[in-house]
Amino acid sequence: MMKKSVFTFFFALGVLGSLAAQSSDSALVLRMGREAGWKDFPLLAGTGFQKTKDGTVDLTLAASEYQADDTTDLLLHFDDRLRDEAARYRVAPNPNPIQRGFAALGGGSAVFQGDNPLVLQATSEALLNPGRGWGDFTIEFWLYPSRAEDGETLLEWQGGRTSTGTFESQGIRASIERSRLVWTFQNVFASSPGSPAATVVVKGDSIVIPKQWHHHLLRYRASSGLLEYLVDGKTEGLTHATPSGTQDGHPYTAVVGPRTKGELVVGGHYNGALDELRWTRAWVEEPQHDRYLADFATKGTAISRIFDLKFPNSTVATVKVRATTEGNTGLIWSFRMAETVRYQWTFSGETTRSLTTPEAEEDSWIRFQPGQDLSRLASGRYLQLRVDLLPSGTGTETPRVNSIQVMTQPDPPPPAPTGLEVLPGDGQLTVRWKPVLQGDVQGYLVFFGPRPGRTQGTVSSQGTSPLDVGKVTQVALTGLLNDQIYYVSVVAYRSTAVSEVSRELPGRPQRKLP
Repeated sequence: MMKKSVFTFFFALGVLGSLAAQSSDSALVLRMGREAGWKDFPLLAGTGFQKTKDGTVDLTLAASEYQADDTTDLLLHFDDRLRDEAARYRVAPNPNPIQRGFAALGGGSAVFQGDNPLVLQATSEALLNPGRGWGDFTIEFWLYPSRAEDGETLLEWQGGRTSTGTFESQGIRASIERSRLVWTFQNVFASSPGSPAATVVVKGDSIVIPKQWHHHLLRYRASSGLLEYLVDGKTEGLTHATPSGTQDGHPYTAVVGPRTKGELVVGGHYNGALDELRWTRAWVEEPQHDRYLADFATKGTAISRIFDLKFPNSTVATVKVRATTEGNTGLIWSFRMAETVRYQWTFSGETTRSLTTPEAEEDSWIRFQPGQDLSRLASGRYLQLRVDLLPSGTGTETPRVNSIQVMTQPDPPPPAPTGLEVLPGDGQLTVRWKPVLQGDVQGYLVFFGPRPGRTQGTVSSQGTSPLDVGKVTQVALTGLLNDQIYYVSVVAYRSTAVSEVSRELPGRPQRKLP
């Protein structure tokens, strides 16, 4: 039975009619990572990126990098450019020792070959500025020595002071002696600015192991004179900057003399890598020597943008990934789909786009395994991906995602009807066309009207344009005006999509001659 025009079909035509029809077996491939990069993952929490040896970038857990604060005197990440995050030291631009993709934390480290030192020039706000006195302080970095040979110097500063009319050379040096790291503070500590200074040395107990990353830290407590050296959070050596070398209640004060250029030389005589160099104006009680997030409560999460698959009722065939899980780390993969995008307004005035309501946020995600057939799990026009990166608890490992490839199966509308014919009669037009055999067609809409392209709302005995005629391929439009021209076109439809419009043909009803 012929149906009257249905508004929902007319609305669907307006939304989808401009989209080009595609074959039902067409597949859309979404690529992320590797050459495509990670721009399609704008929502990141607890995650970071690391460059690989082949030049691509992995999605990883966030590196446990420090952030500069009021107590930070120097902070160099060596990730992308040479910059003191505390803005208290000027960094010489050449030579540039940064090597991307090789790091203890973050995206890069400083690699030295014994002849390419990095020179940091103290500003008036830095601890190494001439004439400045110190309180508590901590120096720390990650170290990856190539050979760990005796005589290699990692850090070095030189200056000078005068006490009782006598000039004294000053220096701070972190060097390798007898395969151990030794910290030497030459004439830096004194009872008062004008009294003779003392040289204080702290030596590590363990040998420095080549070709391994380890965290080294030296900290000073001004109230007691305690000078402690730690490797990976464990004490390697300690002494007291006091007259007796013990906790005797007479701690020295650390003072930089006026005769210094304020230059800190990094890697002057060293072969290997150094990362995350930080100098803090405080005793760091709990140093951060984890390389990655280690707390499950702060797992990393990456959520993609909302992909528009163009057609309702589309599905995901499968998701292929290149990923690895180090140690006991893990990856959880999820996706969700919807036919519409929700726009949500916040109190801050911002508008967010989502595929679900806030209260259903977590429940809306469907977990899957890469390579699994996902076509029966969900469908919709819009797609969003999520990956959760789970830490192992050691702080030294991370899962790595190198690439994601999503094979989607769009559900395009049926192709436009062809073979349209319009045959005039007395007060009527007979319209016929070829059946559309693709796209699961459920019926056809017939449009007619007195102007080209303006074929909605015209009335016939069968109803108002457009007419839903069901699955027939011929219909007689009666009750039309003789000698009035009408323009006729046809579309095919199913429940979720409408085809493009067929070609439009004119017809003019006429009375039969006697």
